Amino acid sequence: MLIRHIDLLHQVVSSVKQRHLFIIHGWAVLPDHLHALIELPVNDSDYATR
Repeated sequence: MLIRHIDLLHQVVSSVKQRHLFIIHGWAVLPDHLHALIELPVNDSDYATR
């Protein structure tokens, strides 16, 4: 379950944010998946990399 590994999730998201800029406006962490509302820099539409 994802919520059992919330600290690891936080570390991974922080690591990705350092390499690929984006802003998280909100997210919902559910037992087996998550939803996130993110904003990318202007002229960047590569959501898949994040």
